[in-house]
Amino acid sequence: MSDRRCPNCGALVAADADWCGQCLASFREPASPRHAVAGPRGPSARVERAPEGPTSAWRCPTCDAENRLDANSCRICGTPFGRLFEDTVDPPTTSPRAAAAWSLLLPGLGHWFARRRAEAIARFVLAAWIAGMLFILVASRVDGGGFGGAGPLVLLFGAAGLALWTEGVIDGRRAAAGLVPVVSSRAMLWACVALVGLSVVLSTL
Repeated sequence: MSDRRCPNCGALVAADADWCGQCLASFREPASPRHAVAGPRGPSARVERAPEGPTSAWRCPTCDAENRLDANSCRICGTPFGRLFEDTVDPPTTSPRAAAAWSLLLPGLGHWFARRRAEAIARFVLAAWIAGMLFILVASRVDGGGFGGAGPLVLLFGAAGLALWTEGVIDGRRAAAGLVPVVSSRAMLWACVALVGLSVVLSTL
């Protein structure tokens, strides 16, 4: 049984191959009369070629072949045209358990190592605000014997800090595992707005 060779470049190919691994010539369908070119094996060996010109073709992100703009998929490997517009997301670089441990140290660290940088920065800022407010309230105790009218504010920011640390551990672990967070970014934003509103009301009263 003779070896099967590509009619375009002469490379050895498998008997059931649909396209050449060297020149990416397709074996699935006959060449189009408009885009067929003669290969080195003779004028009878013709394969389909994408039209030339930078404005008339799109390049496949999988096999790097050029295709017509009206093609819905790559003519060589079948990759859909929509793959060109998909965002590339870097995989997490830490385990869920490690992300939870980092989040215990500081809310947002687990998200940071899970490559959720925007969510991590939001938690850094919120944690710094809560910790700063607690420090100011504790440092300004009335005669060192109590919080006086600032007691409700201390309770409010203390509860907010506890909730933030708990949420950071849970969602940091889920972020490293590639799961949907329990508290979404929108819910986190509304929680911040509510905290600001309550702190203003309690400060006024």
